[in-house]
Amino acid sequence: MIKKGNAQPDPDIPTGELSTSMNIKNMQPATVQNLERISAAMRIARSAMARTIMDVTMQDPLRLFCISSSLCDALDQEVARAAGATLKQDWFDADWPRTTNAAWCSILGLESEDDMNEVLLRAAPALSLRARQTLQYAVWIPGA
Repeated sequence: MIKKGNAQPDPDIPTGELSTSMNIKNMQPATVQNLERISAAMRIARSAMARTIMDVTMQDPLRLFCISSSLCDALDQEVARAAGATLKQDWFDADWPRTTNAAWCSILGLESEDDMNEVLLRAAPALSLRARQTLQYAVWIPGA
């Protein structure tokens, strides 16, 4: 968790055997500048800001399932085909915030990948029809 005004490493992040370090190379200059600007405004280290962004992004179980599931990918392609649209390949641009995903997991009782697969399999027969009904004017469909 990032704490405003804290320029020291976050004590909530485990160290030693429980954490791993990595370097990120070849980032676009504008991305680095934005990261520096935001971290300076929040008075935290740039590395702490980057770590938090990665942690938040990679700790959304529903999003990670959608990105890594071949079944989800196949169904996304079917929805795009049925709607006559193109499936976007930008998995990070699907407009589903982490809090929305957490709420859906809670509402639907999704606790594992098996639960998520079951929902997909039950919905699969209706996807083409629903895509034609609701996405008839879509040009791009966000992929997982």
